[in-house]
Amino acid sequence: HGTIGNSFCGSIAGYIKTTEKLELVSCKSSESAAINLTCPAIQTGPYLRFGGLFGYVNIAGLNLQDCINHADIDITIPAEVQTSQLLVGGIAANISSEADVEARIASCVNHGKITIDGQGRFGKNAVSARPNCAGGIVGKCWVQNNAANTTKIVFEDCENNGDIQVV
Repeated sequence: HGTIGNSFCGSIAGYIKTTEKLELVSCKSSESAAINLTCPAIQTGPYLRFGGLFGYVNIAGLNLQDCINHADIDITIPAEVQTSQLLVGGIAANISSEADVEARIASCVNHGKITIDGQGRFGKNAVSARPNCAGGIVGKCWVQNNAANTTKIVFEDCENNGDIQVV
């Protein structure tokens, strides 16, 4: 038993971070793609971010457009594992933007099924220090250093067709 580091996984990219503007346009996973994970028996867990296309995206000015995910995501976390935070999304697990720069997610579609077996530890029984999040398009969106509350993360014409099951 021990400790493992943070994990980021997506069928296109696991981790993207830049201070420049970035366009991710027409990214697609194949219909046979799948993301399957069973956490090893560890005492203390990492931040886990799993997205159908992108695990972690931190960009100053994101344009994510016309992206389609077909990958099913299946995650099992044994009862003895305590994660710091689990984020799962059909398109991206985590999207964060810098203050004063708009992020735009448009015309993205998820067809993949998301299944999380957390041994009953999610929702009111969660044991993580931070909230666990799952979403058909994005698991968690947030803005860094947004004291003035001026930054927007805009979703336009996105669609989730995949089932989400958390137990």
